[in-house]
Amino acid sequence: MRLYKKAICAIFCLVSFSLAAQDTIYVRQIIDTLSAPGMHGRGYSHKGDSIAASFIANEFEKFGLQKFNSSYLQKLSFITNTFPGNTLLIVNDKDTLEPFYDFKVLPISSSLKGEFDVVEIPYKKFKKLKSLRKLVQKTDFTNSIVLVDFSKLKQKELASDIYKSVREVLYQNHMKAKGVVIIDKNVGAFGVALWNQNPADYPIIIFGENSYKKKINKITIDLESRFYEDYVSQNVIGYIEGKVEPDSFFVIGAHYDHLGVFGKNIYFPGANDNASGIAAVLDLAKHFSQNQPYYSVAFMLFTGEEIGILGSKYYTENPLFPLSKIKFMFNLDMVGNGEKGIMAVNALSHPEAFEFLESINNEKKYFDPLKKRGEAANSDHHYFHQNKVPAFFFYTMGESGPYHHPDDISEKVSLIKYHSVFNLVLDFVNQYR
Repeated sequence: MRLYKKAICAIFCLVSFSLAAQDTIYVRQIIDTLSAPGMHGRGYSHKGDSIAASFIANEFEKFGLQKFNSSYLQKLSFITNTFPGNTLLIVNDKDTLEPFYDFKVLPISSSLKGEFDVVEIPYKKFKKLKSLRKLVQKTDFTNSIVLVDFSKLKQKELASDIYKSVREVLYQNHMKAKGVVIIDKNVGAFGVALWNQNPADYPIIIFGENSYKKKINKITIDLESRFYEDYVSQNVIGYIEGKVEPDSFFVIGAHYDHLGVFGKNIYFPGANDNASGIAAVLDLAKHFSQNQPYYSVAFMLFTGEEIGILGSKYYTENPLFPLSKIKFMFNLDMVGNGEKGIMAVNALSHPEAFEFLESINNEKKYFDPLKKRGEAANSDHHYFHQNKVPAFFFYTMGESGPYHHPDDISEKVSLIKYHSVFNLVLDFVNQYR
């Protein structure tokens, strides 16, 4: 009898493992596809966002999701700047720097081509407005690139109002220079602030502290930017009708856009950020297409998150059904690891819902720890929360590829706790009344 029970248990475990593995295979395929070079970083060069949106819409169609209108696509437009062309930068006539790894440009940068002398302004000159005015009056910067070195500043100085004022002066180019080079402590992750603004009339180039150790006297540059005043993108939205209360909705969302490309040879795969979240949303859509939920569930993949959470903002201003009908919204953003736990942003704003979430996690042992924090305007849950829709933003914690970096690739997304993410959301949707 004992052997019989062991055999039954072994068969059951094998079947369960096979089903779990099969689900992970689908999720991995989605991450691989969405982070491949042909998606162009899911940005706005080469219509990478539209290619990704079409792929997602095809998955929705495959699962039989319903449309709120005639299409899964909700069109919107915004301003954005891109860098699809040349990103050549040569220092002192001989040293060619590598785009992204040796230098970046701020998103508001415009095109520039030519050879220019470099004029360094010591940081201390900015500390006294009078001395800065004298310097500007005495010096002709019109055919030069201005260089300022911030790399030796201490943390206290970096947080000061003077530092902020200096950066503002440089960004606004009061010196009428051809461009600005800022040496910072590291060239790190590709920033996202300022993408959704009108471009400056010059480039602002960021060097890391160790990007170039010699004195910089001359820069040869060929930087091509392309600015869109009215770029047309789209959210991708479908739903499954609830079998008991179809007029009430859960929303499961994620952003599908990423940083696109930087020049002809650098693209940002965005595997963890946020192909992992997209894959989880699609996997949940697949599940609910085969297991009709109690309430309706809307699946929303948003554009424009990386440039100012624009897609979800637009949706909350132009909802496809009343926001008051949403019982809860889940935003999944960077959920590809989890060995160090999961964070629920907004948990402090919804203590009863978080207590319910904790009870599920305590029973099923999905994550250790399940952490909580307060409000944060850092992803697509934000505008739902601002519009009084209860919302959690989940991100997992653990090892993954670097953030906003060309090495955020599928191979570095472990999916080690993927089933815990999937089941935590699934259990909440199935049990929450």
